[in-house]
Amino acid sequence: MIEGLRAKPLCKSKELGTSIHKALQTIKENWKLIRDEGKELLKKKSWSVDPGWQGMQGSRGKWSEVAIKGVALHTSSQQHRLCQQALFTCRLIQKFPAAMSCPKCKASFSLVAPGTAIPPHAGPTNTRLRAHLGLIIPKGDVWMKVGNETVGWKPGQWTIIDDSFQHQVVNNATSHRLILIVDFRHPDVTAEAGSGEFSFSRAEMKEAGLNREDVISDGFY
Repeated sequence: MIEGLRAKPLCKSKELGTSIHKALQTIKENWKLIRDEGKELLKKKSWSVDPGWQGMQGSRGKWSEVAIKGVALHTSSQQHRLCQQALFTCRLIQKFPAAMSCPKCKASFSLVAPGTAIPPHAGPTNTRLRAHLGLIIPKGDVWMKVGNETVGWKPGQWTIIDDSFQHQVVNNATSHRLILIVDFRHPDVTAEAGSGEFSFSRAEMKEAGLNREDVISDGFY
């Protein structure tokens, strides 16, 4: 964690600087093609339990993901394999500097089944922000609470959160919620300030509860 960073549960892309705003806009403009890649993934057995779901007390339902960009501890061959799962979306993210220069940042398609409740939890660092792009959003009781603010998702729109705030997700609708998650470096973090925060090992990840297995998995919560 780094002290002094701007911190609030939800934010708009225009608040984050020109480079981040433009990159997010480019991805957003292609949301229907991203959604189509997500739909193709739904036909496959590529989905795995989201790492943040494992061992979470009080959870119900199912939360799964297909990662398309891993953290820095993934090898180049692992990164290549992840990217191949949704090549068009992966290529868009590779043009997003704040995402690609962030070692603790991942990108993934995130699927929450109907009847799912993800209890309050928090991400591992305040040096990244997390953008949710709505792809398939069912009607009904589907929401996320971040800090003291409650928000939903809309197809083709970004919901940007600071996931170091405690947050929870509920899908009491009758169908799945599908979004694209893209992590990116907090705009207040300079390379010098973030050098210690972004220097981490497998052992440090495991001790912090970020890596639930003895090896780095495809996911990273």
